[in-house]
Amino acid sequence: MRWWEDLWLNESFAEWASYWAMAQCTEYTEAWAEFLAVRKEWGYREDQLPSTHPIAAQMPDLDSVRPNFDGISYAKGASVLKQLVAYAGEDAFVAGVRAYLQKHQYANATLADLLAELSSASGHDLAAWTNSWVQTPGVNLLRLELEADSDGLYTKAVMHQEPPREPAGLEPILRSHRLQLGFYNIVDGEFTRTDSLWVTVDGAMTELEALVGRPQPPLLLVNDDDHTYAKVRLDAHSLRHAIKNYGAIGDSLARTLVWMSAWDMTRDAEMPALRQGSESCSRWERTAVENNQVRMISWACGRRSMGKVRPNRSGSSPQPVAICGVSEEVAQ
Repeated sequence: MRWWEDLWLNESFAEWASYWAMAQCTEYTEAWAEFLAVRKEWGYREDQLPSTHPIAAQMPDLDSVRPNFDGISYAKGASVLKQLVAYAGEDAFVAGVRAYLQKHQYANATLADLLAELSSASGHDLAAWTNSWVQTPGVNLLRLELEADSDGLYTKAVMHQEPPREPAGLEPILRSHRLQLGFYNIVDGEFTRTDSLWVTVDGAMTELEALVGRPQPPLLLVNDDDHTYAKVRLDAHSLRHAIKNYGAIGDSLARTLVWMSAWDMTRDAEMPALRQGSESCSRWERTAVENNQVRMISWACGRRSMGKVRPNRSGSSPQPVAICGVSEEVAQ
């Protein structure tokens, strides 16, 4: 980078690339679930505070730089790069990055230099994308509205997008989102993705015509595989099945997406905490233990606001305990 305005790109690219490489090239194929629960949640949280700022913030001097080593520059930036990969296409993104590195090796470069190579490789003009994603703060909310007939076929499918609501006073920006819808059905007693559909959401309301006429699964997961950066709301049918059968969701990233959506609804006072806990507590505790997710999800959803850590009376190693629907690790 030539100056600190591109601090976020330096840090965010390293973060995105590390998780991408882990998932693609190592045994840690479920690394993106940890990224969502630990890192991306950090970005969501800081993006809703009065201290939020655009990813590419103005840096007139070094005193302006120090506060920007935060969840926006690191976690939100990496999340937005993952959305850029979905928008441009992974092959085009990798080709653009390769051309960028070759062209600017042993030199300093800027975001504009990277976007020029990505635009050339993908065929997309990324100017509008950059303005909406990199130069404006806040997190959008995506709310899926569905209707089905008596045969269980979708007759209406609309994605509503809401502008950032916290903190007050942000520009009411609506962004373009490239994301997946995952169709999850019960297979051998486990929620399994049986189909998926790529969609582009743009503006306040997007009609999803490709969904109309399709059979309604027990769970239609918005932002499956976690490609975009947005708060999501499942339709009522999917939310009911997901909470009731949370322990049957086999994929760790899908499980984390459902949990984060439910937690975010609780945070935004759209779902009571008691309901979340009473319906899913025992299922979550069992699933978290079986899939070694206790530490990851307790950090993201419970450590700061739901329950306290208490000693293990037996004096043995830490044990998981469910508090208000969140699995918490009990420390000695």
